[in-house]
Amino acid sequence: MAGEGFGGVFVLHGQYKSENKMVQDNLKIIVVDKSIDLSNRLKSLFEASNVEIFRELSLDRVLERFERESFDVLIASTSA
Repeated sequence: MAGEGFGGVFVLHGQYKSENKMVQDNLKIIVVDKSIDLSNRLKSLFEASNVEIFRELSLDRVLERFERESFDVLIASTSA
């Protein structure tokens, strides 16, 4: 898993490879942000793909959610 930061947002992401090809199955992204703007932008960006966007208001709630389900990408803004 790798991470990168930009514009007050830190993104953790994983890559899944099968025989040197990226797997394009359903991708689950969880966004940690007090504002709904970032998750709405991601939803519009990925609306034509197999990407599901989820949003939580705090990292504590994300940790609780990770106990029940898994995500491929975590995006946390500095406002969370």
